[in-house]
Amino acid sequence: SPPVPHSGGRPPPRKWEAIEEAAEYPESIRGRAKACSSMLMAEAVAMGPEAFRRHADGPVLLRNASDGWKLMEWSDELLTEQVGDAPMRMLIMPADVHPTIDAERRALVEPAASNVFFADYLKLLDRLLTTEEFAVYVAQLNLLRLPALLAKVCPPSALPADRLSMVNLWVGGHSMKNGLHFDNYDNLLHQISGHKKALIFPPDDMRHLYYGPTPIRRHTFSLIEGFANDTVHETTRQNVALINVFDEDVATRHPALAEASPSICDLGRRTLTLVLTPMPTSPLISVCAEASLERSPISDSLTHRRS
Repeated sequence: SPPVPHSGGRPPPRKWEAIEEAAEYPESIRGRAKACSSMLMAEAVAMGPEAFRRHADGPVLLRNASDGWKLMEWSDELLTEQVGDAPMRMLIMPADVHPTIDAERRALVEPAASNVFFADYLKLLDRLLTTEEFAVYVAQLNLLRLPALLAKVCPPSALPADRLSMVNLWVGGHSMKNGLHFDNYDNLLHQISGHKKALIFPPDDMRHLYYGPTPIRRHTFSLIEGFANDTVHETTRQNVALINVFDEDVATRHPALAEASPSICDLGRRTLTLVLTPMPTSPLISVCAEASLERSPISDSLTHRRS
């Protein structure tokens, strides 16, 4: 069995309806969010960068973006064979939302971390498929360390290859939710399997989203006792919002959110989210990515340096 925290007994299996319901944003956000525009990847390439930028109004979903990629043939068996003995960093949390908010300390609480082999992590996802025992997540797995997997990734020919700086893999379980944050890089998010929703705000909305210097605390656990009762201060970050966008009362608790202009991108298999940056000096996006209703959603992120 993989190295995971003791959970004190497994709860009964989750019903699919509960999983589906948990994978939605509150009505106060969902009810007024725009859907991302969409087109075929081939159409975007044929249009050319300048025409595409004029055409796009916010984030764009590019369909069939992973056509011909060898990684579309990935399976648990193939991954176990090729990189099953590769060590990686697994995040572990008591619930499927991270980070969570510590209102008393006005801090965000990040998951605990543990090293695990890739093959054991895949087994653990199966174990957690139907329970709320705890939640696990692999983020920013650098494929430059795993050439057997990197060889299956084909960045779009329209992108400048000399500016590609990172290729990271994310693997999470059902209903996994990631908190509101912004990245300082231009990102392309490919959805390889499963289903994900991304909540995206334009850079001008920063003043409505409760960003600022935020203390970061982290869960701790032991293999015998499980999660500790208290968390440990780790650092302070500027790129995470002190707001829970999954809270049904988020509009009441954070009234400035009503002035923001959300979009929701619904990513299925073989889609790519492209977010254009109108001002290169601004944070690219504010994103809350919610991983899927399905087993083992896998995402691949291509990060480009700005010119």
